[in-house]
Amino acid sequence: KKAKDLKNRIANLTLILVNELKGKKAEEIEERLQRDIKQLELDLKYIQSKLDKIAKQNTFHLIVFQLLNENRVQGCVERLGNSLESFHHLSRQIITFFKQQQVTLDDIQLSTKNMEKKLENVERTTMQSVQAILGEKRYQGDGSNGFSPGRGIIPVAPHIFFGRDTIVNDFVHALVSQKTTMARICLLGPGGMGKTSIARTVLHHPSVVEHFGKENRVWVPCIKATSVSLLKDTLYDSLGVSLNTGDPLRDILHDLESSKSPIILLLDNFETPWNLHSRPEVQDILSQLAKLKHVALFVTMRSSQPPGDSIHWESVHLKAVDEEASISIYTQIDPDASLSPELTSLLDEVGHMPLAITLMAKLGKNLGSTPTELLEQYKNGGTAVMSLGGSTEQNMDICIGLSVESQPMKDSPSAAKLLAVLALLPVGTTLKALSQWWARNVVPNGTIMSGLGTLLDTSLVEKRADTFFVLPVIRRYVLNPERFSEDIRKKTVQGACTFLKEHNASPGESTYLAHKTARSLEETNLQGILLETT
Repeated sequence: KKAKDLKNRIANLTLILVNELKGKKAEEIEERLQRDIKQLELDLKYIQSKLDKIAKQNTFHLIVFQLLNENRVQGCVERLGNSLESFHHLSRQIITFFKQQQVTLDDIQLSTKNMEKKLENVERTTMQSVQAILGEKRYQGDGSNGFSPGRGIIPVAPHIFFGRDTIVNDFVHALVSQKTTMARICLLGPGGMGKTSIARTVLHHPSVVEHFGKENRVWVPCIKATSVSLLKDTLYDSLGVSLNTGDPLRDILHDLESSKSPIILLLDNFETPWNLHSRPEVQDILSQLAKLKHVALFVTMRSSQPPGDSIHWESVHLKAVDEEASISIYTQIDPDASLSPELTSLLDEVGHMPLAITLMAKLGKNLGSTPTELLEQYKNGGTAVMSLGGSTEQNMDICIGLSVESQPMKDSPSAAKLLAVLALLPVGTTLKALSQWWARNVVPNGTIMSGLGTLLDTSLVEKRADTFFVLPVIRRYVLNPERFSEDIRKKTVQGACTFLKEHNASPGESTYLAHKTARSLEETNLQGILLETT
């Protein structure tokens, strides 16, 4: 019902767009505008067809096909966003209306717990109110449309927060000590490491609040910015821009330039727009923001490299917390676990990743399960065990899946196969060994370096010294039998057998020491591959 309602609203909006041109002869309408309208018509029909499929599903199918439906809706959002790029001559209210529909599309995720609450909010947006807005306010050239929404809301600082004090203090010092040009900070690392938690803590730090003021701390959630237009809209709304010229980026820059006080922009989950095929446009937006000396930029993203080569970043690649911090996080949530002798084993198994620790502790508390019981469940069920809901903060599979299913991974067929091979190697390996043995039967040798580059860019693989390896929780995710290719396992086993066959020199032979050293370096990987194979 709600999907059909959305379809009808978009259809009504089409009439509003046509109304902009009523009374004009065909020859009076420029050819480019005609093409744009025709393309928009095709896009809207496409969206209608996709939403119809969702609307026709019964309740059981809505639950079973939730992920498929989300992907369909996301495709609609992207297609609609691309169409909007052609309509800069129309009023900002129309663009805002489309963005509101994107929020509506996001809400059709059919979560069984909060769907009714979300749909009640959607109900409030009516076609009549949008038409009233469109008819009431137009840009008059004075830089104002009579509406000043104010800054977006900053999420509160986490109340359970251990092991990151040094990083927070370093970032706070970098932000408040700059006098001429504000800092450019980038926090990198895989999903689940606590980048957003650190960012929230920094923004709420008393020194940052005092330096920038409450109103000049701006939270920009980029995770839904799946097109350039949506990135601009997200910036526009987060800043509370009131200027309305029809060019959102121009309005954003004007708003920032008109401020006399220092401002901090927190671009959270910036990997979403950065990984788009339209990266040059995203980089241009970032570069223009970086030119504003009184604007501090704080970026968090799932990557190993900061965005934009022309910007000098102070960057930190976030690692797992230490054992003491891990225990503190877990026992703060589930105090009873402090008596368990298996707690440290469970924390080791999840690699001391903050999100994994948090989810495990909440499971233990909710179910009354001990770390020993959770460890057994995790070894049997993998990351699927760590599920408390349908968001990245509540579900480990969703959190990791955002990186595994990201655009760079889709664009690099070798990357996913290399990730699977590296997941089979408990202690990781070198580029040389990967090329000569582990991956030589899995991917073309010429694609290994580019594939590794993609895995590093998405923070699915880390590099220490000369060794590439996959974090324990990500390994569990990749090795799930439902998504792991047995053909890759078979080829990796063949690589291990070939390696042993070609490194079998006996004492006294000239190559014995070299072969012994090679076997020693790969011993743990060989055991992991061969002893777990049936």
